[in-house]
Amino acid sequence: MWLTDQLGRFMGMGPGPGAMGPPGMGGRGARGGSPAPAGWEAALAGKDLFPLRVVTTGSARENFRLEVTAVEKKTLPPRSLPRPRVSRISAP
Repeated sequence: MWLTDQLGRFMGMGPGPGAMGPPGMGGRGARGGSPAPAGWEAALAGKDLFPLRVVTTGSARENFRLEVTAVEKKTLPPRSLPRPRVSRISAP
């Protein structure tokens, strides 16, 4: 893996809050629920690191590749970002 601490925390590839890619990048959960994070995702959990290049292999061949090909610093208009879902919970 090639990593940087200059782009913020990587939020993951599977489904769920902050997901950045298609489901199924890891294996299935213990009960067939949400996919478990791949080993490289688990290694990044809780760390302020972002992968620039990840290559995984299985059975002597490449089965997954993630590569950053460009990084561009710019300001995005607020409308281009999805609104977060917020739930109100009342305490007794």
